[in-house]
Amino acid sequence: MIKLIIFDVGGVIDTFDEKYYIDYISKKVSVNPKEFRKVLIPLLDKMEIGKLELVDMERILSKKFNVSKEKLEWEKAFVKLNTINENIIKLIARLSKKYKIAILTNVSRSRHIMKMEGYLERVAYDKIFSSCYLKMRKPEARIYKFVLKKMNVKASEAVFIDNLKKNTDGAKKVGITSIQFKNYRQLVKSFAKIGIMSK
Repeated sequence: MIKLIIFDVGGVIDTFDEKYYIDYISKKVSVNPKEFRKVLIPLLDKMEIGKLELVDMERILSKKFNVSKEKLEWEKAFVKLNTINENIIKLIARLSKKYKIAILTNVSRSRHIMKMEGYLERVAYDKIFSSCYLKMRKPEARIYKFVLKKMNVKASEAVFIDNLKKNTDGAKKVGITSIQFKNYRQLVKSFAKIGIMSK
């Protein structure tokens, strides 16, 4: 019997992906997107487990590409490029009447704060688990086990939704039923197949 539904944020509740930021800024400041990505991604990886702060990331990028902090538009670009999946927010609200809801996200502190001060306050979740504060991230087995323990459910009693296959595969390895998110309609159908009525 399912007791807990765990949702990812980026690519599920919102549409944002850091590749959007890379493409946008690379074009705006006229740098090679592949080179920008090569430098940024390792920095983001550290930020997502709380080992690097935004100010350090901006300093490194500014120096490497000779671009001012203001032109990096870390916050401004996120607001401009992101959209919220209102259907998913409404779906979670309906599900929260029957199930425990958790959010599990790989995110930097700066992005976490922006999302928490924005649209996540409208999401009907019981608890949020952010990689930057836990110092571990998906698809590590220990982060899924941590969520299950904190939410007091067994792996067989949980369902996990994420847009990335590597993350759903990671959850499956610890026994959690997982759905790779494509769109709202596909998710509702996938829920119905495992007995979760979301209408």
